[in-house]
Amino acid sequence: WNRLCDNVLPEKTMPFDLLTVLPTRLDVEVNGFNGGVLNGVPSAYHWYTEQYGVKWPVGYEVNISSQGDNFIQVDFDTPWCQP
Repeated sequence: WNRLCDNVLPEKTMPFDLLTVLPTRLDVEVNGFNGGVLNGVPSAYHWYTEQYGVKWPVGYEVNISSQGDNFIQVDFDTPWCQP
């Protein structure tokens, strides 16, 4: 984040992965996207939609729209609705 805030942006950005901001749970990842492997553990699909608001938490074209001492607000494109 510090590098982004200092306006030292690369020529080409990597996909914005919400999993790096809000990590998932290991048991959810082991259970898989469709679930059913572990009883009582949500599927990755259910977990992602509950936590991130999208079924696959990845976006592109990240742009910082606002920042402060204790926050950063970014805009990004996603193939689904906004989280």
